[in-house]
Amino acid sequence: MRSKLVAGEPISAFNISADGKLLAIGTSEGNVRILRAGNMGVLKIIKKAHIGPTTALAFSDDSRALLSVSMDSSARVTLITDNGSKNGLSLWIILFVVLLAMAVYYAKHEGKLPWLPDFLVKL
Repeated sequence: MRSKLVAGEPISAFNISADGKLLAIGTSEGNVRILRAGNMGVLKIIKKAHIGPTTALAFSDDSRALLSVSMDSSARVTLITDNGSKNGLSLWIILFVVLLAMAVYYAKHEGKLPWLPDFLVKL
């Protein structure tokens, strides 16, 4: 068993997603944090989600949203997105660069780009 400091202020609310993969922490300062349960890594921080202390947290059934309520009589719904989707963008960028390189190589060898230096298209 291990422990980790997950908030710099007192925790006033806590909840676990239905699938057990996410944790939600609300603080007395009105901040909300969403953590990955496996490694206690921070997925999202919502600073000053509320003016008063967070009093309750609830995940949606599919764990894509978190409802937080506060002593200041406010409620907030936060959509949960995994930052892992950034890897998909990197893949598209790599694919674009490869296709662009192939197009330049083809155009150079077909004589469409005579001004392009040969060292840029050598294999």
